[in-house]
Amino acid sequence: MRLVTSLRSILLLAGLICFLVPAAQADHIIWHSPLNHSTVDDLTLRPYYNTSALVLFPMPQVTGSFNVQFLLTLPSNVEIDAITICYRGFTTLNWISRIELNQMTGPMAATIIHEEAVHLDHTNETCYTSVVGGVPVEGTVTLTLDFEFGYPYDSILLGAIGVHVSEAVSDVGADWQPADQSRLVLQQNKPNPFVPPTLIEYTLAQAGEVSAEVLDVTGRIVQTLFQGAQSEGAHRVSWDGTGESGEDMPAGRYYYRVRAGEEVVSGGMMMLR
Repeated sequence: MRLVTSLRSILLLAGLICFLVPAAQADHIIWHSPLNHSTVDDLTLRPYYNTSALVLFPMPQVTGSFNVQFLLTLPSNVEIDAITICYRGFTTLNWISRIELNQMTGPMAATIIHEEAVHLDHTNETCYTSVVGGVPVEGTVTLTLDFEFGYPYDSILLGAIGVHVSEAVSDVGADWQPADQSRLVLQQNKPNPFVPPTLIEYTLAQAGEVSAEVLDVTGRIVQTLFQGAQSEGAHRVSWDGTGESGEDMPAGRYYYRVRAGEEVVSGGMMMLR
């Protein structure tokens, strides 16, 4: 009797391991080298010291904005949950100002699937994770980073780029949902493009401190739309196209960003005048 019970326990344990191992492999990080645009070994513990790190310099004695594109190799039938940028700036006068993910929809066409205005100017080795939210992808995906150089004789070290992926929804025609349902959910502003005002809606999984901001293309905060405690559920804020001092902002590209606890989600919008 004890032998039968032991065999049953072993079989149950083996079945549990077989069930858990694929589940553990379903959500993982694919690390990429910014130098040669290839995948690299797992660099979770030491993402800066790989031999494929890229050092970016501004043009000789020239400052301003530059963008660099990286091809991301991903398996089929996955969703991008987040992207991690590991970097080091050598002065706070230079920084990364925008993160954008594009999916190629044709030989000469690409669709923006995620973008965030940021101001990454840490002078220590650090990693920044931008939450994408479970966007399903098929085919070629490119990452575009905008670099702002205010000091022409220095550089930014770009280490490994990690793409957090999970298995995509397999049902044909099914609506995709983020893998982690506890995440902050941010909707596209309405209308977009817009003549002020525009409405920004988001949903909180739990109550807490929240901030909602509008940023320009350099990552500078144009206006804080809300800052304080909010309850769980749906919320909305609106932007009237003005800055902190009430001045009318010029037409063009802007970003909206919502922070809730450790989560940050952003989107892009186009203002018309």
